[in-house]
Amino acid sequence: EEEEEDDDDDDEEEEEEQERNSSKQFVGNCHGMCPPGELRKRVQDAQLNILEREHPERPKWRHSQMLIKELQRSSADHEIRIKSDIRPPAALMKTMRYINEQLLDIDSKGPDPRWRDSRAEGDTPIFIGDNGYQSFLTNRTRMLRKDAKVQGYGDPKGPLNPTVIELFEMIVRFHVLSGYEGCEADRAIFEPHLNKRYLNECLKTLNVMYDECHLAGRTKEYCMHEAEMRAYYVLVQLDNPDKLGIQRFLAKIARHSAVLGSAIVQEAITIYNSFHTENYAQFFRVARETKSYLIACLMHQYF
Repeated sequence: EEEEEDDDDDDEEEEEEQERNSSKQFVGNCHGMCPPGELRKRVQDAQLNILEREHPERPKWRHSQMLIKELQRSSADHEIRIKSDIRPPAALMKTMRYINEQLLDIDSKGPDPRWRDSRAEGDTPIFIGDNGYQSFLTNRTRMLRKDAKVQGYGDPKGPLNPTVIELFEMIVRFHVLSGYEGCEADRAIFEPHLNKRYLNECLKTLNVMYDECHLAGRTKEYCMHEAEMRAYYVLVQLDNPDKLGIQRFLAKIARHSAVLGSAIVQEAITIYNSFHTENYAQFFRVARETKSYLIACLMHQYF
């Protein structure tokens, strides 16, 4: 009888997993970084960011290799659920890896002829405020998130996919870095409050996906960076007046001792408590001693 009960439990788990990833899920089938129709139209209309332009001195880089789907805002008369325009998880990750490997550090790769030809002086890109460099990346990562969300990723009881979770984690790191790099930028070219809003949105989506992974028993293979992201969420709430909100959040993750007890989450809690008890000696000591560059970036705005 006990064996029959175990079999029933296994059947229920299997049915739940099948329901979560059923054929009813909307799945895109655009396997490039940009839908072909958008690519043709933007090239024809010359609606290209400097990072998407061809140049005679870069003959190996064609438009088809550089254009990334731009942000489309939802409206009553604009339906974005067109499969041929929506990128599935593999294409979303391909795009994010291109951003990380080819664009995010382009300012450290030396002179770029596209920059040389676009301004009177200098040919090395500047991350914040230069030819829409950082704002371009923000626009494109927002569309990555949108393509994921329209396929149900990040919804309660939505489909689970380790590639999508990793995608959101990479976007979180991009926004943390942007917040630090843009701390002294003119507000006309970089808006910290918007960057923080997008960061918070990413982290909230990750919280939902992590919670669903715990319910589905998929944390080992899907949530390798959960503690890191949960720590960032705590720090993003430093100036949030809703202190009960962070208490509820910590109570929820307390069910997962490995996460709550991790060094990085404990460090984030120490930072949060020292900030709210005005123990600034401890706050700045952690800032000096932390081994996490991105933790230091998140703390920097409060210096």
